[in-house]
Amino acid sequence: MAQSEPTTSVADVWITPGTSLIVFDFDQTVLNCHAFGEGVEPDEVPGRWKDDVADLDTFRAFVAAAQQRGATLAIASFGRSEVIRAYMDLIAPGAFSDADIVTPASLGSDYEDGMSVENGKPMMLQLLCKRNPVTNLKGAAGVLFFDDDPANVDECRRAGFLRSHHTPQGFTRAALEGLSGATTKRQCAVG
Repeated sequence: MAQSEPTTSVADVWITPGTSLIVFDFDQTVLNCHAFGEGVEPDEVPGRWKDDVADLDTFRAFVAAAQQRGATLAIASFGRSEVIRAYMDLIAPGAFSDADIVTPASLGSDYEDGMSVENGKPMMLQLLCKRNPVTNLKGAAGVLFFDDDPANVDECRRAGFLRSHHTPQGFTRAALEGLSGATTKRQCAVG
């Protein structure tokens, strides 16, 4: 990179003023694998988590930037909350509260973790908005969402969550740069 090129943080491109809630899908978004599909148990996580994260450095830098800007961080997943918690305690210690990890069981007694729920991701985002006082006032405009599944992204956009983004290769620096087009305008640095 030439020293005279403008540099910006990948997070600066995404975490704009008014962003109060940043939500990630889990399997194949935060992770590069499908922990639920593989049947990963919480006690297995310590031995494998570093290999399973799609892009640890970018994720941690993004989380730190979000925290500095006062945004709430959350997970919306069809997986199992106890497995997600085990990973997140190692990936980003202290950054995600139990209330900010939403799974099917969070949606009511008709649902259990591990089941796919029709229109589930928009319902999860709506629940997270209700739990977050700032986002509850701002509504869907304050939510930034990343998911590897294009159907989930489309459902969320139809529900008014217009800042929902498809990351087919997971939440990585390359995915963020590709989505934002930042590499065509300037060199992005993580941080």
